[in-house]
Amino acid sequence: MHYNRRMVAGAIALALVLVLVATSLDAQVMRGSRMTVIAPSTATRDVARQVMRQSGWSEAKPKQADGVLVVVRSSMHDPLFTSSRSCFCDLRKNAERQPNLSGSKYHIYVYRLNDDLTVTEVKHTTRDAK
Repeated sequence: MHYNRRMVAGAIALALVLVLVATSLDAQVMRGSRMTVIAPSTATRDVARQVMRQSGWSEAKPKQADGVLVVVRSSMHDPLFTSSRSCFCDLRKNAERQPNLSGSKYHIYVYRLNDDLTVTEVKHTTRDAK
């Protein structure tokens, strides 16, 4: 198969952009960050502690935090769907409204906490609930 220089250059540029995007997301909330934790139930608090330990984060109050870790339990696809610039207080209310007693998944959200206490979602992952 014959590749021309333009195709190869385009593929390299695309790969570089993807690497830069992934790196910037990881850099927004990295090891050593101070996080505010929202985990409304005993089970979700246990998962939050595991995530904090594995990530090398420490817990802090919202005004001193770099980000917010939220853990809820739900069968929904995206139980904390938020607008692009949600307020921290709205995020807490939404998390506390989740039943958290049943559901097939733990939803783990990481948000960047801005100076004005608005949040920006950085990552959403799930883990199977036992």
